[in-house]
Amino acid sequence: MTIKIEFNKDPENKKATAMVLDLRNSTALHRALKNKKQRMLIVQMMIGIHEEILNYLYVYSGINEIEFGFNDTGDGYLVVFIDKSHAFSCVLCATHLRDFLTTHIDKFNKELKIDRSNLRYSFGIGIHTAYARFIEMEYKTAAKKSVSKKFILGNAANSAARVESVTKNFLDVDLLITGYARQESHRHAPRKYKKLLKKDGPYINQIGEVRHVVKDFQPIGHKLYTISHQFYEDYKKSK
Repeated sequence: MTIKIEFNKDPENKKATAMVLDLRNSTALHRALKNKKQRMLIVQMMIGIHEEILNYLYVYSGINEIEFGFNDTGDGYLVVFIDKSHAFSCVLCATHLRDFLTTHIDKFNKELKIDRSNLRYSFGIGIHTAYARFIEMEYKTAAKKSVSKKFILGNAANSAARVESVTKNFLDVDLLITGYARQESHRHAPRKYKKLLKKDGPYINQIGEVRHVVKDFQPIGHKLYTISHQFYEDYKKSK
């Protein structure tokens, strides 16, 4: 089969904010599930999460689809925003999805009826602001079938994934945002929402700092903050 790849346009490296959502214990649960009913419950849950993300992005967010990118691996999701308020847009998306998962995941774990108490679905979310490129590609097969794909490149996504992995070190932290992303989200937020993202406000709490090696092997740090669940509740009330 011959595949022809066409670049629709030269990708521009843009300021962006990325969120990575990881569903935990998927592999272990698939191994543990012995009957078809349980396996179909997982499929239904995956479809439900996928639909919630797509509905939020394409219907509720109000953001033009050329200004965000979305990729998934079944139990992992990457969403990157490049709109003019990308950091605030990303925080709203992440906290909306956290609210959705918090509401549904405990119920889902009970429906699975797994005997082992330590084997259950959980999740983590990481948010970071940096740069990203969207590459719009079209694959054309010999049968003239076209498949469009949006590739997401850049350190915004990579760093968000690293931040998400830090949530695994905490029992009660399901979302972390870097200091730069928090600062940018506060700057991007409309005036009436700025108080929700103040560093010393009631919704934001610094829990530490992570370091990684960058150019010339010089380490830099990212302060990490949590965003309370009450943030999204109060955001909805103030709309």
